[in-house]
Amino acid sequence: MTSNGTKRRARRNPGAGAQTQALPQLMTPDQVALLLQLTRRTVDRLIAQGERTKGKQGLYPVYRLSSRAVRIPQAAVHSYLQEKLT
Repeated sequence: MTSNGTKRRARRNPGAGAQTQALPQLMTPDQVALLLQLTRRTVDRLIAQGERTKGKQGLYPVYRLSSRAVRIPQAAVHSYLQEKLT
């Protein structure tokens, strides 16, 4: 009950019980540059290379939210590092 004596309705959670899939962790190109100790320009080149080769080289996939907003999944960064380290 609330302070004025009325009963409070329980809120429903529409997603309760449903399986949810985790979203990929996304990073900005600046965050990737900082993590890999590269320049932002080098990260931009790796993105372009990944898009040209469809992921055979460079960073791929990349999500373009607008002409300026780019996000890179952490999995793409890990794949790039594995490729470079082997």
